Amino acid sequence: MADGIAVEGLRLIHAALPRVMAEPKDLEARSAMMAAAMMGGAAFQKGLGLIQALVRAISPHVEGHQGMITSPLIFPVLRFNRPVIETKLEQLSATLRLPAHNADAVITWLNELMTVLAAPRSLKQLGITETQLDKIAQNTVLDPAILTNPVAANVSDVRSILEEAYSGIS
Repeated sequence: MADGIAVEGLRLIHAALPRVMAEPKDLEARSAMMAAAMMGGAAFQKGLGLIQALVRAISPHVEGHQGMITSPLIFPVLRFNRPVIETKLEQLSATLRLPAHNADAVITWLNELMTVLAAPRSLKQLGITETQLDKIAQNTVLDPAILTNPVAANVSDVRSILEEAYSGIS
């Protein structure tokens, strides 16, 4: 059920967020975004995984909200989880009616969305230093959210993900 709720939330975001960005007073689009946010909250019941564990380990080191901290992490974590979530990404691309029905189409859509939002693409942009990455990796694997990630991750895996996010590899 959580997957279905999450997918519907993403469908609403796909349709409404560009409209809100272009016309902030578009109440219909803003209402859709509010509904999508509530769906995202409901979908959390499944678990937040590696992204949330990383965000909680990074947040004491930066100023900013979770969305800004999450943005540089999305692509490295997607790459890490991709072997297990490939089919879900293909299904999502079809639901969103993206030009192609595959995981790459979802990644392209997310890249475009991040550009529209002017979201930070690297941990370096958030003020994280390379010397902080080891401690962040160690704290990440201690966070219980990591247990709900579809692929098990150890300190070395997390350190590699952080290196990608630090450099801003999309």
